[in-house]
Amino acid sequence: EIVRDEAVPYDTERTPDPTLFTGTEVVTRQGEPGTRRLTYAVRAVNGVRQKPRRIGDRVVRAPVTQRVRVGTKPRPASVAGADGLNWSALAACESGGRPDAVDPSGTYGGLYQFDTGTWQSLGGSGRPQDASAGEQTMRAKKLYVQRGASPWPHCGRRLHG
Repeated sequence: EIVRDEAVPYDTERTPDPTLFTGTEVVTRQGEPGTRRLTYAVRAVNGVRQKPRRIGDRVVRAPVTQRVRVGTKPRPASVAGADGLNWSALAACESGGRPDAVDPSGTYGGLYQFDTGTWQSLGGSGRPQDASAGEQTMRAKKLYVQRGASPWPHCGRRLHG
């Protein structure tokens, strides 16, 4: 007899969650693969090993289903206190109006030249230059509400011009 264990993949259960924004996923329980134990009978005829024949198959450890909450709440289109400012003028000054712009040092990116730490503190994921122009503007407005025009010392005055 030969006994061999193999992994049993786990399922993922996705549940809509109206309290999370669209595009957000939260794992509430991590999935774990299970284990299946297979038993084979092996025999040799005239010294020639024959193909193994499965004689047993049982689940030793059941897989644990992964649970994920999936956001369905629409993202806000505007940020109170930052609408009505000239965001296109700020973007033109900071990045030439290019959402994928990166400064020569590689530290700042996007329309409004966010550094990655600031971007992520505003709820952004990944790098700012990889996000859509709309998302970059929404996060820039959130930053403006927190700190005013100070994050853009050279170009910030263009918001009001």
